[in-house]
Amino acid sequence: MEENKKNKKTGLVVSIILIIILVVALGASIYLLINSKTEIENKDIEISKLNNDVKTLTNQVEDYSKQLAEKVKEVESKNDEMPEMTLELAYGILNKYKVEHLPDAKWYIGKVTLVAHGDNNTYLVAYEEHNLDGYESKVGAIIEYKNGKWVTDLPGFSGTDEEMMRQYNFVNY
Repeated sequence: MEENKKNKKTGLVVSIILIIILVVALGASIYLLINSKTEIENKDIEISKLNNDVKTLTNQVEDYSKQLAEKVKEVESKNDEMPEMTLELAYGILNKYKVEHLPDAKWYIGKVTLVAHGDNNTYLVAYEEHNLDGYESKVGAIIEYKNGKWVTDLPGFSGTDEEMMRQYNFVNY
């Protein structure tokens, strides 16, 4: 009988130990699941904040481009004679054209450089374009003053050749 009691006690102790191990393993698993869920929720919140920041910045850039385009319109309407070409004016002309003719374009005009001045109120400008993925490229465009208006064509071109330089009789700045 004592042996039977000993076996029962041993079996009970082993069972209790197994139950404790099982409870600890389940508790650890639940803790890890809750912790993982919290991390995922935190990352989702960070992604949402970043997406909102991108939308805000995109809207600000678009608003700024529209304001520049309006200022270019004001300059064009106030001056019957050709205004002097400046970096700001070139930037505004390019942005105005982009807003009016390429409203769905997902790139933005960056730094503008005046490259050359040619006959018939033509200007060769270089500008950087940036898209939302961080891609940047350098391109050029010709801006002309015709019939009391500044005109250009975007997205521009990636290089000039001697023929184009002669066609407009461009002189580098």
